[in-house]
Parts: sequence; structure tokens; C-alpha cells
Amino acid sequence: MSERLTKLEAQKKLLEEKILKLQAHEKERERKVGNKRKFLFGAMVEAWIAEDATMKEQVMRRMEKFLTRNLDRRYFGLTLLQGAAANEGMKKNAQADGAQEA
Repeated sequence: MSERLTKLEAQKKLLEEKILKLQAHEKERERKVGNKRKFLFGAMVEAWIAEDATMKEQVMRRMEKFLTRNLDRRYFGLTLLQGAAANEGMKKNAQADGAQEA
């Protein structure tokens, strides 16, 4: 292999590494922005339900249906799921976790 070709191969490898690093950085930045948006949205909803009892009831009814893992339900003081319902919640969340990683 010629010296020029070897040099170009090395440059190509460096560029590919830089691309991967930039892609990882961008993905991390997008994750942080998404988390910040969720946090701010949650803060707004908390302030809203603190002022509006009807809205609090509606939100808690939805949370009762939405949260399927007992660990999550504890954060909101919801009744814990028993038996098959709790297992189904674990399955749904395991599938969702797998989809997020893909």
C-alpha cells in the first residue's frame, strides 16, 4: 500500500471517529433538552393542580391509568397494583424501555 493511501486511510479513520463522537454528543444534547422540557411541563402541571382542585382530580385519574409500575405509583401516592395488573405494568415498561434504546 502506498504511503499516500495509508495516510488517507488514517485520516478517514479519524474522521469516522469524530463523526461518531459528534453524533453521540448530539444525541446526549437532545436527551437533555427532552428531560428539561418534561421537567418544566411537570412543574407547570404541579402549579396548576395546586390552584385548581378539579384539574388535580382529572390529572390524578389519568395518572391512575397511565402509571403501571408500582415504583412510579408510589411517587404519587397511588394505590399499588397487585398480581396480574402489576406484572402487566412491568411488561409494558420493559417493552417501552427496549423501544427507547433502539
